[in-house]
Amino acid sequence: HGHFQLALDVKPVFKRINLSAYQKESKRLDLTHLYADFKKMGLNYGQSFQVIQAAWGDEHSLLAHLLLAQELSTRDYLMHPALLDGALQSLALR
Repeated sequence: HGHFQLALDVKPVFKRINLSAYQKESKRLDLTHLYADFKKMGLNYGQSFQVIQAAWGDEHSLLAHLLLAQELSTRDYLMHPALLDGALQSLALR
């Protein structure tokens, strides 16, 4: 019988992104029909859940600007469900 020990020294890699530079270097996506297209697919987002204000992207990445409606309270949430849903909605932009 034998003894084996494995130690991994793996550190996560975090890349700081300059948002202004990313917006200038990437294509601004047309969101004109985004929520109408969602509706055609049977996804009827009410005003409070239409949080995607703008988006930029290239073939490898996407940046979405999400904005929570002022009338919604964030008091009881770490992240409001409308913002979390907006992050998922942005995946349709790829």
